[in-house]
Amino acid sequence: YVTFEVQKGPLVYVERIDILGNDKTSDKVIRREVLLREGALYSESGKEASERNVMRLGYFSDVIVSTARGSADNRIVINVEVTERLTGTFQIGAGFSTIESFVLQAQIQYGNFLGRGATVQLVAQLSSLRRWFTFRYYTRYFLDSKWQFDLNLFNTSNVFPSFSRQSTGFSVQWGYP
Repeated sequence: YVTFEVQKGPLVYVERIDILGNDKTSDKVIRREVLLREGALYSESGKEASERNVMRLGYFSDVIVSTARGSADNRIVINVEVTERLTGTFQIGAGFSTIESFVLQAQIQYGNFLGRGATVQLVAQLSSLRRWFTFRYYTRYFLDSKWQFDLNLFNTSNVFPSFSRQSTGFSVQWGYP
């Protein structure tokens, strides 16, 4: 038999949380994914979960959450160091159809719009029979709340042999996760 003797150490509190390496992304976007709070009791599992949450955003190529001694023995400083990556994409495509002739498509998407953690997307498709444009704005934290918000604007035009159809509209969705 092996016997381990475990003694509970002193309680340690988070003195402050420092965010480092974020040139584009706002501190607020990172802080809302960190489970630990200033003044609260420190938790190693909270530190590890926070690192996963920040990395899961997809805005960073690397996230390191480390600790440093605070102003007293029972105080700790949390350092969240991030390495930002490009979050925008641009795609362009072309094709040929016997019905529509040439088909062109372009898409621009930015996953961390203005460093606020929102996604903006613009898509266009053009052919001799069809014109389709969409714009999408999505955020997981609408007005800094826990509410999600998704706005879609669209404009389409289809030309058929005997008639044509145009539609313009929008859809708005919001919800609490």
